[in-house]
Amino acid sequence: PQVYFDYKVYYTPEQKPYIETLLQFSSPSLKYLANENGNLVSRVEITQIFKVNDSIVLVDKYMVNSPEMIDSTIEDYYDVKRFQLDAGMYDYEIIISDVNNNEIVSSKQTIEIKEFEKNEISFSSIGFIEEISKSTENNAFVKNGFFILPYLTNYFPPANDKIATYLELYNTEEFLGENEKFMLTFEIEYFDTGLKFEEAFKFQKFTTANVVPVISFLSIENLPSGEYNLVISL
Repeated sequence: PQVYFDYKVYYTPEQKPYIETLLQFSSPSLKYLANENGNLVSRVEITQIFKVNDSIVLVDKYMVNSPEMIDSTIEDYYDVKRFQLDAGMYDYEIIISDVNNNEIVSSKQTIEIKEFEKNEISFSSIGFIEEISKSTENNAFVKNGFFILPYLTNYFPPANDKIATYLELYNTEEFLGENEKFMLTFEIEYFDTGLKFEEAFKFQKFTTANVVPVISFLSIENLPSGEYNLVISL
């Protein structure tokens, strides 16, 4: 099984941290078998484990089924989970099993969840977006009224003419005042020199709130191939 993994850290309006784990399953790497309706699907079992000093803090084991294959066309599919955890350092392990052929892949890494910054305006993690649309549904892909399909790599091939991002801002109301206006700028800088790529720049205006969701699209149509930083400033 080939799977992209990423995680983001956000905070609730009550200033409690939570982690969002994001998975993208590469459909051609999975085995498809007929279900009870005679349609082909893949089935993946996910186990996510969070430990502190070898003590298990949280375990989540669940099944993810692919959409049914139609006309021999298979597309990647996704999983999003949210876990409320205290701030701290965690030993994280994920185990992914292709149930249809018993092939397993696993990985471990250290994950840091920081305390909520009460003394300054702060940013959540920055997430890239594959697709986004307004939604009234209640599921893990919906945040602040938007269905968000994550983009789980920092590589943007030539077909991508823009970078779409989602993040959240905290403490703007406390430090700037109620219903005050502020601005974010979005820029691209060269990774090795820190110099700005002048053709990629935009700004957006926002109003202060307890939590400010930020959705932005930045054109990279004229960006030459290379390594860059995305810079977001308030």
